[in-house]
Amino acid sequence: MKQLDDVETSRKMSDGERRRERQRRQRQRVVTCCKQLAAFLFSHVGLAIMVVAYHIMGGFLFRALEAPFEQRVKVKVVGIRGQMVDEIWKLALDMAGRSRHGVERRNFTARVEDIFRSFQQEVRDAVKDQGWDGIDDTDEAQLQWSFAGALLYAVTVTTTIGRMIIRYDGNKN
Repeated sequence: MKQLDDVETSRKMSDGERRRERQRRQRQRVVTCCKQLAAFLFSHVGLAIMVVAYHIMGGFLFRALEAPFEQRVKVKVVGIRGQMVDEIWKLALDMAGRSRHGVERRNFTARVEDIFRSFQQEVRDAVKDQGWDGIDDTDEAQLQWSFAGALLYAVTVTTTIGRMIIRYDGNKN
């Protein structure tokens, strides 16, 4: 019976009315879909999926931001070490060439000591100010900011913020 009414109604409608009716149904479907999506997202399962997705995106983001800097620091330290070795090598060759002329061992030792102090300062700065971990390998698996490390950091940030909010409200210890 309802189908007959719909058929009669559709025969009586003009093209403009049909188009408006079709648009109204489409809007109604979109609104219904949005309501269902919101209900799902605010359910426990939806919230859990959003938290996991947030952590995964955070892992990719932190890795993209921090890994290139870490690689640059490692390359810089390796370069500085190479320069220092070259300086010591040149100094040793210079001393070997002058050994006949009585170059003193104290001068050589003092120059090498200066080179080592300079390198020591560079390493200290790289460790303290730039986070160098002492590993020279720039392979993705050897970086502190690999995806696993960045994901761990994202989870740590989330759990730390959550803990701070609970303490601030005074609800928990």
